[in-house]
Amino acid sequence: MTPLLQPAYRSEGLVAEADRCINLYHESVPGGYQLIGRPGLGVNRTLATGPIRGMHWPSKGDETLLVVSGNRLYEDAAGAPVDRGTLSTSTGPVVMIDNGLVMLLLTGSTCYSFDFITSSFSVVGDAEFRIARTGCFLDGYFLTVPSDNTGDFQISALYMNLPGAGWVATDTAKAESSPDRLMTIVSFNRQAWLLGLRSTEVWFNSGNALFPFERVEGSAVPVGCLSAYGAVATGRAVYWIGTSRDGSAGIYRAAGYGMPDRISTPRIERYFANLSTVLLDLTVASVYEEAGHTFVLFSAASVDRTWVYDETTDCWSEWRSLDGGSQDRFLGHFHQFVGATHYWGGGGTIGRLFQSVHAAPVHQDDGQTITRQRAASHPQEGTSATLWREYETLVDTGGTVAAPTIDLDWSDDGGHTFSTAVSRSAGSLTEKQKRVTWRRLGRAYDRIYRLTYAQNTRCTILAADLTAEPLAS
Repeated sequence: MTPLLQPAYRSEGLVAEADRCINLYHESVPGGYQLIGRPGLGVNRTLATGPIRGMHWPSKGDETLLVVSGNRLYEDAAGAPVDRGTLSTSTGPVVMIDNGLVMLLLTGSTCYSFDFITSSFSVVGDAEFRIARTGCFLDGYFLTVPSDNTGDFQISALYMNLPGAGWVATDTAKAESSPDRLMTIVSFNRQAWLLGLRSTEVWFNSGNALFPFERVEGSAVPVGCLSAYGAVATGRAVYWIGTSRDGSAGIYRAAGYGMPDRISTPRIERYFANLSTVLLDLTVASVYEEAGHTFVLFSAASVDRTWVYDETTDCWSEWRSLDGGSQDRFLGHFHQFVGATHYWGGGGTIGRLFQSVHAAPVHQDDGQTITRQRAASHPQEGTSATLWREYETLVDTGGTVAAPTIDLDWSDDGGHTFSTAVSRSAGSLTEKQKRVTWRRLGRAYDRIYRLTYAQNTRCTILAADLTAEPLAS
């Protein structure tokens, strides 16, 4: 199998442009992989203010979407957003959690509640509530992380139903394994994962009348969390941006107790190494499930990157969107699945709410063409030059555009510079699949090939093959 179809971002020694998979993801097939183009984003509606700072699908189960856009909370049912209240801040992520009766909105400064029965929006005015930045819901309780960096977490009354009430100042506990700052709490498998700056431990509901949560013995590990918003759970595992006490930032995965797996590659970790603690803390994690894949997205505003881990195939990719003519991070920083629709928000300064779109003519992001690209090194054994005779790929573009094209260029200096791209036909209205061939590609000692597809159609790379001949030294 040619390296083009193999997992990306595995080679540490290559420059950034030498091993990339942009707006494509790997699909396992017998004998290897195919590359599938991710869905586009179409504007569902635009809210009055922006940017989108958080979204939440209430546990009551109807098709209502709650959105914080700019300094406003909107309740959106059937495409008719209703302004429910004003926040004191206009930027920064907002954590939204509910217990079926009320929803908390945690900003790290002023915190708010929204009553599902009366649709009333108010500041959490309970004097015993500690201003919080993140939190979760578990077994009838809100568990929140106060913004004072003490390492404590606070719990609410059981199924509190009065906005602004239901808190006791002494209903707190401290992550005990390390005296570090508590960054966030993630609910997973009916347990609370307490992610500190330098350690992680798991708590469960023991039913103790004095304080219902206790630590699971043997669950503490010396791996911390660097982003209050960069931790998320799928149905299988908890993922977060973290670090051990002796290393740099990486992405971790844990499905049980014991040391978590470090799943980020050295290539990806280079980007995190250049970020300050403040910028890492603003990286947002989200989960998106579709077509048999579970994707975990990490959007870093400071470097305009969205890294995507496919839990199903154990492969990495980048999802990017055009903004002002240049490639930027993916427009969907926040995700919610409501009814039968995938909603996205968070890109730019306008309160645009997007939805995933698979069909033509919207293989685009907000009207902008999606550039799909795969670059891979093709090293040869020995020190002799190689005669590159033919590069062939089988693509499926759906037969919806009269004359789509696909480009191939290459680099002979490790990805620092690339040749002029050579375009070929990728099909027609009567050809849904097309075998595309480039011949007489010259000679080189080592070469990086790069395929680029930027058309308003679907794109699937079904197969790829390279014919090369080592030359005598």
